[in-house]
Amino acid sequence: MLKISKKKVKTVYALMYVSFFVGLAVIAAGGIFDFLWISVIPAAVCIGISVICDKQLRTMFSCPKCTNCLISATVDGRKSFIVDPLNQYDKHCSVCGEEINVELSK
Repeated sequence: MLKISKKKVKTVYALMYVSFFVGLAVIAAGGIFDFLWISVIPAAVCIGISVICDKQLRTMFSCPKCTNCLISATVDGRKSFIVDPLNQYDKHCSVCGEEINVELSK
């Protein structure tokens, strides 16, 4: 049984996408205003934060028995960003076959 805070999931999920789009906006602004070399570090930090948030979500929704991620976010065999973590997780672990009850608290 996994007990996950719905508020924490929504906060990490929102931070992931906000930081990703801020990183892209910093790169675009750097290219427009001709200071691309200065905008590389803040953009890398923002995109790094979004990757860390993605990993945090995958850790929250991991099987307690075998630590396999219950969120299946693959596109053409590659892992992609999580789209909807509250409705996207599997009820059964694909590795060990364990039935996982996820309790989302407020």
